[in-house]
Amino acid sequence: GYRNKFTAITMKKEGVVSGVADLILLKSNSQHSALCIEMKYGKNTQSDKQKEFQQVAEANGNKYVICRSFDEFRIEIESYLNA
Repeated sequence: GYRNKFTAITMKKEGVVSGVADLILLKSNSQHSALCIEMKYGKNTQSDKQKEFQQVAEANGNKYVICRSFDEFRIEIESYLNA
């Protein structure tokens, strides 16, 4: 989402990298090496950097999903862990 200049500087100092999924579960299952979750609110869409990260993540055997609610997040996590 939108960040003011101060917040952007603070996040960069903390090591946040633009485009990387919001949450990454570094646990393999029977189908994937890891689960990458991008959280979106409402009708927000992925940035170009997020789309690039998704392509790289999927090309390397990871599952990448976009969740728009806690319920979607919970379902994806449970499904992934039970696969």
